[in-house]
Parts: sequence; C-alpha cells; structure tokens
Amino acid sequence: MQNYMIWRFMTDRAWHMPKRFRNIVQQFTQVFHGTSTEQSRATTCANYVNIVMSLTVSKLYIEEYFHKDTRKETTEMINNIRNIFITMVNRSTWMDSKSKIIAIKKARAIKAKLAYPDYLERDDMTKLDKAYAEYNFNLSYMPNVLSVMQLHSKASLKMLRYPIDSEEWNDILPTHFNAIHRLLANEILFPAAILQTPLFDKDAPKYLNYGGKDKFNGKNETEK
Repeated sequence: MQNYMIWRFMTDRAWHMPKRFRNIVQQFTQVFHGTSTEQSRATTCANYVNIVMSLTVSKLYIEEYFHKDTRKETTEMINNIRNIFITMVNRSTWMDSKSKIIAIKKARAIKAKLAYPDYLERDDMTKLDKAYAEYNFNLSYMPNVLSVMQLHSKASLKMLRYPIDSEEWNDILPTHFNAIHRLLANEILFPAAILQTPLFDKDAPKYLNYGGKDKFNGKNETEK
C-alpha cells in the first residue's frame, strides 16, 4: 500500500518535473492510454494556472470575453423550458396527481447558476484577496506545486467546519466548457465558457440558442 501511494503521488507530480521524468511517465501513458505525445508546455502551463488560480483567471476571462446581457437571456430561456416542462407534466396521463405535484415542486426549486459567481463581476476584490492570501510563489516551480497542494488540502479540510455556501461554485469553473447538474443540491450550472459561440450567441436567433444551449440544459433539467 505504501509503495502504491508513493507511485500514485509521483505519477501525478511527474508532469511538473523536468523532461527526463516526464518521458518516463509518457512511456507508461502511451502503453496505458495509447497517447503518443504529451501536451504542449504552453497548454500544460495554461491549464495549471487555470486550476491553481481559478477565480482570478475566471474574473479576467469574464471581463474580457463575456457579455453580461447573456446571463439575463439565459435566465429567460431556462425559465421558459421549466414552464414548458411543468405544462408537459400537467398534461401527462401516466402520472398520478401526487407524483405531478412532487415533480412540479422539484422543477420549480431547481436553482440555475449561470456564467459565474456574482462576486466575480464586482469591483470589490476582498473575497479574492482572502482566497489567495496564503499564496506565495517563488522562482522554483516544484516547491510552488507542492505548496499549492498543501493550501488546497487545507482549504478542503476547512470546509468540514463551516456551513455550506450555496452560492459557491465547487464542481466547475466559469472557464470550463461544460455544463453540469448537482443532483443532491437540485441545481444546474452553466459556466461562462459554454455560453459562447457556437452554442450561444446573444445576437443570434433564439432558436439557434435554444438548440445549442439546450443540448445541455434539456438533458440536465429532465435528468433531475
């Protein structure tokens, strides 16, 4: 067990080490996954910064690429789909009255988190400053990686002692091109990155936006 834990740790950390170590892992990955080359260093570094400094990167992304009116239009679309779903439930012949009431109640309770947490669009940087107050980097990359791991572990353990913040985004970042639903929380999340062309365009006809975005939204709504 000890050897396995060390092997797992080193395998994950090897991508942050010099090329001679990455080559060893790449040989294993080629056999295990069939990949022949590793990602470019630019892609690897960009992804790492996005993970480590996710909130600050998200804020920069939102300010540069995201139009705020998109949230308003997306909210309207979700409400329209919710209302149509409720109409379909009411018209269904295979559900009894009690089941319909429960289904409609749950549909109305679904919380939609759109684009990004609200505090990222404010000028007040207090929450971001607090989140990264202990981040102190130097010119040595690997110690920085290990330091960030410790800080992330510390932050995760702190969550055990505090009430759950229902407004926080824990499972997905605004810069992720994806959409998810959190079953236990009865909520759906649409990051800013997915509310972009080609799936969404505030200036496009509504039918195109419904068709693109609701590939994810319809799936997430009905799965609940």
